[in-house]
This record gives sequence, structure tokens and C-alpha cells, in this order.
Amino acid sequence: MAKKLGKVLNKCTVDKTLPLDYLKVLQGSLKTLLPENYEKLKKSILKHGFIYPIFVWENVEDAQIYILDGTQRYTALNKMKEEGYSIPQIPVPSARMHSLPD
Repeated sequence: MAKKLGKVLNKCTVDKTLPLDYLKVLQGSLKTLLPENYEKLKKSILKHGFIYPIFVWENVEDAQIYILDGTQRYTALNKMKEEGYSIPQIPVPSARMHSLPD
């Protein structure tokens, strides 16, 4: 288990928050977070707090919550959690809908 390093502040106000573990990546490995970009994002999150929500789609059919916008922030927060940072619940404005037919 990683040691506790610090706490990420949530400075974003929305109607709903969720634990980081509830979110699923929709894009797969379409985007990667390079180590130097991770360090920049981590530094920004620690300095300013979490100021932008992660937009999600709540799929009614499979009861999963997929990330529409914020995959790199999600990836960075997961890595920070592994390093020992305390991650608050994530602000998530969401769209709740069924999948489109093929």
C-alpha cells in the first residue's frame, strides 16, 4: 500500500459526485498520458485543486458510467491515488441515456 502524500482539493461544484473507481474509460487506449504531461497535470491539480468536472455518460443498459471528457485527468488521479494521494469524490455532470441501435 502506498504511503499517504497529500490531499487533492475539489474546487468544482456540480450536483453529483462519484468515487473515482465508479468511472470507466470509454476511449480505451486511444489517448495516452506521457510521463512529462502527467507531471504537469499532477502539479496543476496539487496547486489549484480539481477545478473541472469529468463529464460522463450513464449507460442505462449496462449500468456503467463512461468518461466522455476527462480521461487524462482520470488517469492522472488514478496514478496519484496509487502514489498515496487522497482523492475526493469526482464532480460528474452526466448524460443518462440508452445506447443507439446498430
